[in-house]
Amino acid sequence: MDEKELTFSGLNTTWMRIFLFTFPLFLFAFSDSLISFYAPVVIQETVGSSFWMGVIMSFSSFVGLTTDFIFPQILKDITTKRLLVLAGIISSVFYFLLLIATIRPFIILFLLGMGLWGIYYEFLAFSKQRFISTQVPRPLHSGATAFVFVFKGLSYTVGPILASFLLDNGHQLLLLVAIAISLTGLFFSLLMSKKQQMLSRPEAMHLHLGVELSHWAKLFKAVWPMMIIFLLIGLVDAVFWTSGIVLSNNLGKEDVLGKFIVPLYVMPSMLAGTMIARWHPSDKKKKYGTIFFIVSAVFLSLIGFTYNIKLVLLLVGISSVFSSLAYPLIDAVFSDFTQRMGKERFHLIGLTNSAGSIAYIVGPILSGLIASFVGEQMTFSVIGIFVLLVSLFILFITPRKILLPQGDIKNWD
Repeated sequence: MDEKELTFSGLNTTWMRIFLFTFPLFLFAFSDSLISFYAPVVIQETVGSSFWMGVIMSFSSFVGLTTDFIFPQILKDITTKRLLVLAGIISSVFYFLLLIATIRPFIILFLLGMGLWGIYYEFLAFSKQRFISTQVPRPLHSGATAFVFVFKGLSYTVGPILASFLLDNGHQLLLLVAIAISLTGLFFSLLMSKKQQMLSRPEAMHLHLGVELSHWAKLFKAVWPMMIIFLLIGLVDAVFWTSGIVLSNNLGKEDVLGKFIVPLYVMPSMLAGTMIARWHPSDKKKKYGTIFFIVSAVFLSLIGFTYNIKLVLLLVGISSVFSSLAYPLIDAVFSDFTQRMGKERFHLIGLTNSAGSIAYIVGPILSGLIASFVGEQMTFSVIGIFVLLVSLFILFITPRKILLPQGDIKNWD
């Protein structure tokens, strides 16, 4: 390992390290899930337009995409602990801005908050990839990723339910609870090993976006099949959190069961994540992850062809189970890659994060456009068929072993 272990009271087993890292991550995700439910509602109430609400919300992804270019060049020597601490500070500041906006609902406050939200997500993503690639043995990468995924799924299952209750008692109460949870996560991040230091003296930092794009181009040539799968997983997720919410509200007017579409989409991640954590395959993660996602796409593509709400819920649940199996495996593949890249790992982390940012920029716009022609329910079938065809192509062309351009990587500054 090239980074000192995260320890509490000398406990340094691998799974203890994983838990101690995951716990503050869970708290950050829990507070974030409250805001994810709250922000679209309050912004739309303020601007009076679903379109402009979407534009403001997407600003976080634009900022995130920008930081994907910058962070790999300035975060080479930063520790996992410091990344988590920065994420906690930024999220707390963001929530305070939203609290101020309840008194003075200026658009600039929402835009500034969305920008901070995008940076917060990037710090979390970089911290997770850095932790797994530097402090978890390679055979446990998929298990560790799944373990984190389980706790994230738990937070995003419980969070919206709690947020709905808190909103009935006022916006400020929800924000104060989110701030308290975020500060608690920050507290536990600060409790990580005090001995953890920078890996080396930081080198002078020079921002060369052209150089970063050149690095990304070389890496993309090697890892593009898995990048496409990663982007498609993010695309489906973005569709569920946009068209899925609208569909859930519409079906909920006909049958109370319709309100459970999004919870059913989120909940399987806990079960599937537990299965992957127990299995933690060290080989064929690319193949298994792609196959699971293909099966998920099959069931997703059937959603638009039935008017039975119970059958819709069944299809959503089954599709989510298989996508929840696919995600930690594909994510673990990138953890393997980053481990092989040594100190230059942040270039690949930035490239990977950019796929998520692009998915959350394109996803809401694409799903809204499709829904305007065929409706929200059929949108899932259109997206499902698209990702099914692309994933089948990826399955057949992905090589058994993906070789990184190590010769070029060794010469990077």
